[in-house]
Amino acid sequence: MNEPPDSAAISRPSNWGGRLWMMGMGLSIAAAGAFFVWYLWKNFEVAKRMDTWMETPCEILASTIDGSQLDQHFETKFEFQVSYRYEWD
Repeated sequence: MNEPPDSAAISRPSNWGGRLWMMGMGLSIAAAGAFFVWYLWKNFEVAKRMDTWMETPCEILASTIDGSQLDQHFETKFEFQVSYRYEWD
């Protein structure tokens, strides 16, 4: 006489909103991670190419260090300026 109700007859609230939210968050985090990896890889390739540059002697014509500027934390900001000449074939 007291039979359990049919599982299809029980009304449950839909949880599609939560699933979509979690899926969107997961995809957003994955996309941010993919962008971060791409950005690091691009900079790594640039640095790797610089390692293959041929060393070339140069002549330093002038060099100055300017320490008169202050940054936003009121610390001295040093600026280096170097003028040089080199020949490369």
